[in-house]
Amino acid sequence: MNTTNLFIKPVDVLYLRGNKLFGGPGDHGDNLMPPWPSVFTGAVCSRMLADNNLLDKAAAMGSNAAALIDELAGRLTLNLIALADNTKNELYFPAPGDIVFGKNTDSETRPHVHMVKPVMPAALSDCASSSPVIAPAGIRSASPVKPDSGWWLTREGLRLHLSGEKIEANHLKHAKCLWISDPRLGIALDPGSRTADEGRIYTSDTVALSCNIGFVASFCHEKGKLPADGLVRLGGDGRGAEVFPFDKIPTELGKPQAGLKKFRMILSTPCPSPHGWLPPGVIKREDGSYMIEAVHCRARLYSAAVTRHEVISGWDVAKHAPKPALRMIPAGSVYWFEVEQGDSGNLESIWSDGLLAGVAVDGYSGRRREGFGRVWFGKA
Repeated sequence: MNTTNLFIKPVDVLYLRGNKLFGGPGDHGDNLMPPWPSVFTGAVCSRMLADNNLLDKAAAMGSNAAALIDELAGRLTLNLIALADNTKNELYFPAPGDIVFGKNTDSETRPHVHMVKPVMPAALSDCASSSPVIAPAGIRSASPVKPDSGWWLTREGLRLHLSGEKIEANHLKHAKCLWISDPRLGIALDPGSRTADEGRIYTSDTVALSCNIGFVASFCHEKGKLPADGLVRLGGDGRGAEVFPFDKIPTELGKPQAGLKKFRMILSTPCPSPHGWLPPGVIKREDGSYMIEAVHCRARLYSAAVTRHEVISGWDVAKHAPKPALRMIPAGSVYWFEVEQGDSGNLESIWSDGLLAGVAVDGYSGRRREGFGRVWFGKA
């Protein structure tokens, strides 16, 4: 398999919309940052089809258009997305869900970092809980914590976090240093006359990336070459973005380590799942416990930190129709496992192929190519 890393730099603001409808009089459209991985997969695949004069053929093939991508690049999948500063060779990742940032009350600008950890049953003997796992996740602090948001981890910060080491202040970057929201005014059009529809004015947030900041997308493919220069259409309204090679991504990031008795599995991208909060591949046993199994490794789920589900859909250009709406587990969700049999290093197939590799349910399997269901592993 070949790996191609691309630095994608917008030439203007981007419309990175989520899954909320808007457009009525007085409505406001929020942006989604970071955007879904399908934004980048769709942009690169469309550019490949355009370069080979296959756009019309893809539109005519409808749901079979993915076969054209297989002819050009083989089994193309998106493995990783991040923000990057191409002048400093630095990557930035959203903080996983097992980190809580507490606001500082003094003159310091950096937050206090609190680690979310499983609380074992012995410490909950006097507490009632409806948690489906035996050890609910939480933080311990001598004083109340007021959460702070918007903090991202550097490449080294994420590496330390996956290794179970302490994150320092220089491993953090606030979102306002990476991008800002730029609200834009919109006027709906009458579909018949193609003129402004009276009274239907709305606003929409766009994303304006800071100087030298862009997206990095890492693709795995069997053959062919992905576009490494020129432009792609990115996000809503087909805004332009420049494409450059980017070869400074750590290839072993989040790879499972051998010999661990306990480990964490962190979703690096959102994951559609037919099982609600449980990721694909984690099954419920007869005794009520949960287990994940790979070749020569079986591990029991004993804790989880999962936020409220999100919904993903999108627009299928080939079919000229919306994609099915699916519930998904948000990126950054964390699951703690204890090995019952085998070795944790044998989970590499899940790390390399993603959680959706073995899902055959309609609407889910196709999301793997787009980059959904990718995971990192780390020490518990």
